Amino acid sequence: MQNDPKPNGNNEEGEREEGESDYALDALQRIMQLKSRVVLPYLVPHLIQSPVDIKALASLTLVAGEALAKHLTRIIQAVVTHIAEEKDPEAKQQHMYYAEQLISAVC
Repeated sequence: MQNDPKPNGNNEEGEREEGESDYALDALQRIMQLKSRVVLPYLVPHLIQSPVDIKALASLTLVAGEALAKHLTRIIQAVVTHIAEEKDPEAKQQHMYYAEQLISAVC
């Protein structure tokens, strides 16, 4: 994703984990391009559990296509709830950024 807000600090371990999650997210996007109808029913329940991975949801909505419509209500409810419950202003701002990308992808 472009223009991702950067996390605070320059923790090498955090950067490594971020890189690994980016690779995993890229792999999921590739799978979703081919098999979104099969994968979404299994993937969505995991992504909308607390803490909601809004970045992953936003990324996957770009490639999910029509198959996402069936899950959209649950996804948006989980995202809105997660943002509303977030106490840290910086984290809330980052969540809002990804939520905006998610909504833009489905509109």
